[in-house]
Amino acid sequence: MEISCIGTAGQSYSSTGDLAAPRLSCKNIFNNRRIGNALAFFCLSPAAAGKKARAAFDDRYGPLLVSGLPSGLPTLGNQKFVNRVVFDDEGRPRGQWKLVVPSKDTLAVLVRPDAGLDADETSALVDQVRAAVKASGLTADGPVDTKVAGASVLVAALSDRAVRDVPVLGALALAAIGLCFMAATWIRRSRRLLPMATTVVAILVTVATLGWLGRPLTVAVIAFLSVLLGIGSYYPTYLAMRAGTRTFVTVVAASAFSLGTLALSPLPLVRDVGLVLALGVLLAGVSAWLARPWLSDVLVAAEAASPETVGGAPSHRARLVAVPLLGVLALGAAVGWVDLAKVPLTTDVDDFAAGLPQLAEARDVETVLGSSGEVSVVLGSPDVLRPPQLAWMRTALAGIVEDHGDQMRPIVSMPA
Repeated sequence: MEISCIGTAGQSYSSTGDLAAPRLSCKNIFNNRRIGNALAFFCLSPAAAGKKARAAFDDRYGPLLVSGLPSGLPTLGNQKFVNRVVFDDEGRPRGQWKLVVPSKDTLAVLVRPDAGLDADETSALVDQVRAAVKASGLTADGPVDTKVAGASVLVAALSDRAVRDVPVLGALALAAIGLCFMAATWIRRSRRLLPMATTVVAILVTVATLGWLGRPLTVAVIAFLSVLLGIGSYYPTYLAMRAGTRTFVTVVAASAFSLGTLALSPLPLVRDVGLVLALGVLLAGVSAWLARPWLSDVLVAAEAASPETVGGAPSHRARLVAVPLLGVLALGAAVGWVDLAKVPLTTDVDDFAAGLPQLAEARDVETVLGSSGEVSVVLGSPDVLRPPQLAWMRTALAGIVEDHGDQMRPIVSMPA
């Protein structure tokens, strides 16, 4: 018996075989009826079959969904459902969604960088996020304002600014110190830049030593190299002024040890600055000592023979002027110390980024989000899903909310 399959577009497919197990090329059979001695199967295309299946589903379960789910199917494609879950009856975001939907016209996308990223990787990540936001082609009925902010953005901006500004600051320091020595008319013209030159050599050797030791240069260390330039220029000046060997060694050693005490700090940033400054001062002293043959005659003949250069006891008139001046300075210092006790100690790390446009954007984002950071409470255990661990997390969460509910709010927690 011949079996005909008639498609919706008018195509006819036929096959012969047993009625109990027909081999048909049409897969979406929705109806069949006998026409004479033939059995006709009416078929649908895959798209039409899917549409008919959804219609059958709606007819069967639609009334149940409407009564049980007033907002429709719980999917992100159902805007009515999303609005009902995220917003309250007055159109304001519900409390549990404040982190990602701070207000009815603001949406936050949170990106958490991986741990252990260095400055270059952090900067590259920030650039990638900015590029993704720009390429998203986000549109709306009104103007769309996007901001990329956070700790990683500030770190990347601060690093980039330091890399750009430190060479400029170093050049300005060289120019300022060079002008001071060039204005010293009591130094031979051909030797006026010699004290600064010995210090520059010491700085170059200091940086090279860090490279030999495999220690990276931090932003703070690079910034303090200009300070080392000013301090190191003192020591060749002592030798030029006929200072004794013991005086010279004492001054260099005292400066190096005083700066080296910063290396005792537990903060790596402060410790690196102390080590570099102490090493640089010692190398500046060694460089000045090696340049003694050229420093011994840097003064012009009249200056070298003057009594002020050789030194002597201060006159009685000088003492009469110095005593009242020291009294005024001591009184001013005492007033300053009294007022200093009333001034709070500033420890805000944001002060390092003051003046950066990224900090202003971060402040704007904090205002919109209603928070300025994140505190993570992490429990480490072989099995954190056991009842004692879960009970501890509930207790910790409740304690934080009770004691600091006016300063912070929970974001996400497993017991919650």
